[in-house]
Amino acid sequence: MQLQTARLTLALVDETARPEEFLPLFNSNPDLVEATELFTGKRAFDLSDVEMYLWQAMARDNSQCLAIKLTETGELVGTAVLLTPHPDEAFPWIGLLLISSELQGKGLGTEAVTAIEKHLVKQRWQEVRLNILQAIPRVRHFWERLGYTVLGERLDSNGRPCWILSKRLSLSILPHA
Repeated sequence: MQLQTARLTLALVDETARPEEFLPLFNSNPDLVEATELFTGKRAFDLSDVEMYLWQAMARDNSQCLAIKLTETGELVGTAVLLTPHPDEAFPWIGLLLISSELQGKGLGTEAVTAIEKHLVKQRWQEVRLNILQAIPRVRHFWERLGYTVLGERLDSNGRPCWILSKRLSLSILPHA
């Protein structure tokens, strides 16, 4: 699978992925690191953390790990995980969307999400879900701006409080629908 937008290429990550290429991306977001590490003071991931992320994202049932790169330069600027469907539910889930902090606020996250949503619509999915850590409320605002609504709250597999969000997908987002 490869998705293309005006500025981005979203391509499947495979076993040839280089964790050292992803490490600066993850470490550009110290608030995410701190929240995922339950505020233990850790503000940076090490290479083994990224190796584990890539391994889990590729090994999980129905999981597709995506590298998000600038089409013009090939620079890695983000990553996303797509579960189609989630192993425990009858809906696809966006397991993670991470854009380099230096490039946040420039529409790249919105562009990546739109490409993912169009891909899901083409596969005939009518709804997509995700969960976000309550420890980073600005992330919730990003998703709500894109039309996602809060379904509820729960703890994730690591015991961290999360909001569950959902969005109905429509054929109208396709160019000739």
